[in-house]
Amino acid sequence: MRLAVATGVAPMDGNYSAGEVGGIFAGITTAVAGIWAAAKWLLGWRDGKLKAWEESLDRREKALRLKTEARLVAVETEVGVLRTAFFDTRGILFEVTVEMRLQTPHSPVLARAEAQLGKRYPGLHDSYATPMGPLPDDMADHVRRLDDPA
Repeated sequence: MRLAVATGVAPMDGNYSAGEVGGIFAGITTAVAGIWAAAKWLLGWRDGKLKAWEESLDRREKALRLKTEARLVAVETEVGVLRTAFFDTRGILFEVTVEMRLQTPHSPVLARAEAQLGKRYPGLHDSYATPMGPLPDDMADHVRRLDDPA
């Protein structure tokens, strides 16, 4: 062993003492354990950071979902109100044009207005929807004849 101490090179004859083998084993074990502990710490730090990021994403997604659902409810409510107003207005226009046709059956202004209503709302004069439902066929035919003076 004197040669190893003096030159810094271990003898190549393979005659190592039990202390040398133990020291080598302890050194390797300590190095592997240190690398293992560093890897565990690094992965744990990364996992913790990833978990915090995922929780942040979940919170933001939940807030966005709640905001979107609230907006959707508001839009659906507004569409319902507008749809009701639209159908009420359409019905009122129908009733007014029918009444005006009875009073002035050959009015060109009324004819143009009814033509525009017919283009905008096809089937309006076909169904003649009333609060009690569509008109009977014979009455609807009579109204059609009044609508078309030719």
